[in-house]
Amino acid sequence: MAIILAQVKGSFVYVYDGNKQLYAKGISPTRGDTLVGFTSSSVSIKQGAFIYTYDEKGKQISVVSA
Repeated sequence: MAIILAQVKGSFVYVYDGNKQLYAKGISPTRGDTLVGFTSSSVSIKQGAFIYTYDEKGKQISVVSA
């Protein structure tokens, strides 16, 4: 399973493998939270003062200071 698309819609980042949604992560756009980027195996999301990286199953794999 590979990540094909990650996009922000409202207060969520949605992650897809083709036409199938893999998971969604809640964010707070008014606080400045946003999608930083994605690869075929990970998604990075800025939330507050940190950037969280998740794998293709939605499991957090790292966190770094933004």
